[in-house]
Amino acid sequence: MNSTYAEVSRPFVLALGLDLSDTDSSGFAFDQAGQIAVRIPNSQLHVVYVLPESATPAATREAMGLLKLYVSEKWTALGRGAGQGVGFHVRHGDAPREIAQIAAEVSADLIVVGSHKVPHLKTIFIGSTAERVMA
Repeated sequence: MNSTYAEVSRPFVLALGLDLSDTDSSGFAFDQAGQIAVRIPNSQLHVVYVLPESATPAATREAMGLLKLYVSEKWTALGRGAGQGVGFHVRHGDAPREIAQIAAEVSADLIVVGSHKVPHLKTIFIGSTAERVMA
């Protein structure tokens, strides 16, 4: 019996929620999402950073610049071309809601977020923001 694989017509899409004020947990989350993206040909990574609702347009532009710089440096460290297959999103409001919204808009197959909590078996898989994104 021959087995064949159906050709996938759309890329594998990851949504990654980052907190630029916590580069430890965000860095770990990026590394994990980046490793997945690197292993899957033609995958897309959509990175979202959420500012407070009251953020000014200047703060939004600054956040977008910092987000692009951060991702470029992390992508280079993973050995992938800077910005290759990456979408950048800066939103305002409630982080879990905005991350889930981006994931829905891009039809994400996987959502990755960091966790501020001290590692515990449950929080290795689901952190506070992740809990709220899944709700």
